[in-house]
Amino acid sequence: MMNTPFATTVITWQKQHGRHSLPWQQNPTPYRVWVSEIMLQQTQVSTAIPYYNNFMDKFPTIGDLARCDTDTLMKYWQGLGYYSRARNLHKAATIIVNEQKGIFPETRAQLVELPGIGRSTAAAIMSLAYNQPDAILDGNVKRVLCRYHGITSDPKATSTMKVLWQKAEDNSPTENARAYTQGMMDLGANICTRTKPSCTYCPLHTSCYAHTHQMTNTIPAKTQRAKPKPKDLYLLLEVRDQKIRLIKRSNTGLWAQLYSPALFESFTELNPDNKVLHPLPRYKHKLTHLTLTIYPFIDLNPSNHEDQWQLLSDITLGLPTGIKPALELLNAYIQVATLPQESL
Repeated sequence: MMNTPFATTVITWQKQHGRHSLPWQQNPTPYRVWVSEIMLQQTQVSTAIPYYNNFMDKFPTIGDLARCDTDTLMKYWQGLGYYSRARNLHKAATIIVNEQKGIFPETRAQLVELPGIGRSTAAAIMSLAYNQPDAILDGNVKRVLCRYHGITSDPKATSTMKVLWQKAEDNSPTENARAYTQGMMDLGANICTRTKPSCTYCPLHTSCYAHTHQMTNTIPAKTQRAKPKPKDLYLLLEVRDQKIRLIKRSNTGLWAQLYSPALFESFTELNPDNKVLHPLPRYKHKLTHLTLTIYPFIDLNPSNHEDQWQLLSDITLGLPTGIKPALELLNAYIQVATLPQESL
C-alpha cells in the first residue's frame, strides 16, 4: 500500500521543517514518549520541556516511577496542574511493573486499558515510539483536519468527533508513521495556529478548504466554554520556629495529594475561637473550572499538630501553585520586621 497524498505531503514537510530536537524525540522509548504525551495533554511544549527533563532525570525508568512515593512524584509535577495526570502515570507504571513484569504494552488495545491513556494518546505512543501507523486526534490535529476538510460543526460534538476520527484514519500513512504524527503535531502547533495561521508556509494550503475559502477565522467552530465558578478559600498560615504547618490534601478534590496550609471555606470556620490572626492581602488564582479568591491569615501561636512542619526557606513537599503567592506574602511580611523574632 502507498501513503495518501495528504500523508506524503505532511511527512516530506516534517522531515524538512518539523521539530527534531524535542527531548522526548531523543531515544524515543515507549516510556519516554508516554510521559511526554501525558504532560502535553494540558500543557504547551515550551512549558513542558523543563518539567519533562527534571522528571526523566528523577525517574529515568518505569521502575523508578513505579517505586516512588506520591509526595516525591507531586514535588516533580507541582506547577504543571491537572494533577490527576501524575496520579494516573504512577498507577499505570505500578500496573506495568507489578502485573506485566515491567514490559511496556505494544498495542493500542493494551495501552488504553491503562489509567490516563485514551485512544489518541495510545495512538501517539504507537506511532512515535513504535513507528506503527495509528491515527491521533489531539487538539492541534483536530484544528488541521477541520480547516483542511472544511468541517464547520462544533469539533467537540460527538457527531463531529466521529467524522474527524474517520478523516484522521483515512489520512494516516502506511509507512513513516512517526514522521507523519510528529508532522501533524508540528503543523498544528506552529503553522495552523488558532489565530493568525501561517497558511503560506503550510504544505497543505493549496488544498485546504478553510484557506481557499478564507475561513480560517471561523474554522474550527468556537466551542462555548462554561465560565469558571467563583469560590472563596480561607488559608491559615500557622508559623512556629521559622516553620510552617503543611497538611496533605485528600486523594480527591482540589489539589489532591499535594500539601498546603489548612484551607477553609469561611473565616468563621478558620477561626472558631477568635484568635488574634494577622491578615494578608487577598489574591485570585484561576483554575479551569474555578476562580479562587484566597484570603490568607497568619497564626503565630498555633496549636501542636502532628502534620508536616517545613522550614519556610526550604519547603521540600509538593505545593499547589495557588498557595505560593500566600507564602510569598508571608515571607515579605516577616522580612519587613513586623513580626517579633521570638514569634518566629
